[in-house]
Amino acid sequence: MTDRTTRVLVVGRSARALTETVSMLRARGIAANATNQFDRVLEDYDARDLDLVLFGGQVPPPLREHLEAEMLRRHPDVQLRSGLGGMAPLRCSPPRWRSSSAARRPASSTTPRPASCA
Repeated sequence: MTDRTTRVLVVGRSARALTETVSMLRARGIAANATNQFDRVLEDYDARDLDLVLFGGQVPPPLREHLEAEMLRRHPDVQLRSGLGGMAPLRCSPPRWRSSSAARRPASSTTPRPASCA
């Protein structure tokens, strides 16, 4: 693992949830940004500059699927997670999600919720 800062984009609808999530991530030393401009994600952010994209539950499924497919096409190593299932590993230890093969699956894939951190 390198010393490079983890780069995360949070895509969601609620400004409050986005702000709180970004604040929590930045407090853990993660370079995080957020957007609620669903139609501008691919124009405003370069998938090659991201390690992880978290999609909130209010991102419409067809649009989320399109964004996931396009992000993976542009950067096959970008990790995709959905909702709180994507946040729990970051709360515990940022490197945990990086090594998970399940994290490479699109956020719309069925994945079990990670165990909560003690």
